[in-house]
Amino acid sequence: MEQENLQFAQKVRRAKRRIIIALLVLPPLLLTVSVCLGVECFGLRRQNAAYADQVESQAGQLQQAAEQRRQLEDQLLAATQSTPESAPPEALEYQQLYPELSVEPAKSVSPADKTVYLTFDDGPSGNTLALLDVLDKYNVKATFFVVGSQIPGREDILREIAARGHTVGIHSNSHKYNNIYASVDACLQDFDLLRARILEVTGQAPSILRFPGGSVNGYNRDIYQELISEMLRRGYAYFDWNVSAQDATPQNKSVADIANAVVTAVPRHRYSIVLLHDTSLRETSVKAVDRLIPQLLELGYTFAPLDPSVSPIIFSYK
Repeated sequence: MEQENLQFAQKVRRAKRRIIIALLVLPPLLLTVSVCLGVECFGLRRQNAAYADQVESQAGQLQQAAEQRRQLEDQLLAATQSTPESAPPEALEYQQLYPELSVEPAKSVSPADKTVYLTFDDGPSGNTLALLDVLDKYNVKATFFVVGSQIPGREDILREIAARGHTVGIHSNSHKYNNIYASVDACLQDFDLLRARILEVTGQAPSILRFPGGSVNGYNRDIYQELISEMLRRGYAYFDWNVSAQDATPQNKSVADIANAVVTAVPRHRYSIVLLHDTSLRETSVKAVDRLIPQLLELGYTFAPLDPSVSPIIFSYK
């Protein structure tokens, strides 16, 4: 009995010690936890305050950006509502020159399939009348891009081209590439001289042109875009080509070679603008035309002269 009482007393003492230890340890522990929680809460409050400042700053920036956008929109609206009279574009000097070098622009129309446009550069020449007779033989109308320096002494031939129903177009007055393409102004002057001469001789003002060497070539690389733009602005239609007879190469081509160059190339295109030449040195071109026309007629092709409404073949450029 005494032994049991002794064991019970020992248990009571141990329980008291645990309670005393707990009472001694728990307050500092609670204080530490409280301090940590307080520090963390303080940090969160500071972080939240920083976030609030950042949000407020961003909101101010957004408001400022919205105001700038509104101002830009107002400026854009004012610009689009202004009339050309209120803000006329500054014209380039050459645009004021040669006012008669202009025509009424025409709306281009895509030609019918299997249409062939024969074009002859560099005339009139000593072979022009023979060439006209060949065209008459097949009732074919063509286009002649003439050179002004070839007209003196051949005014009657130039008039005959127009009188027989063919189109007369501008090519060049001098045909001297270095001079023509020295500047846009120089080219315009050359074209205007030829325009006036064609009108004087034939009574008809030309409305189409072919740039010497084509619209893009080694002589006009510095000005071709500006020059093309200016001639279009003046209403002229210009024509390059997609078939070449190769009758102006340094090597004299035979009649068969010239005719075959055209007849084999034409079927590759829906419609063809053929480059040929009308010069006193190349009788082979005339004879080749007499050969290629019946061959193409037999293949179902038709012929027509160019005019401003024909959708042009033009060289691509960058």
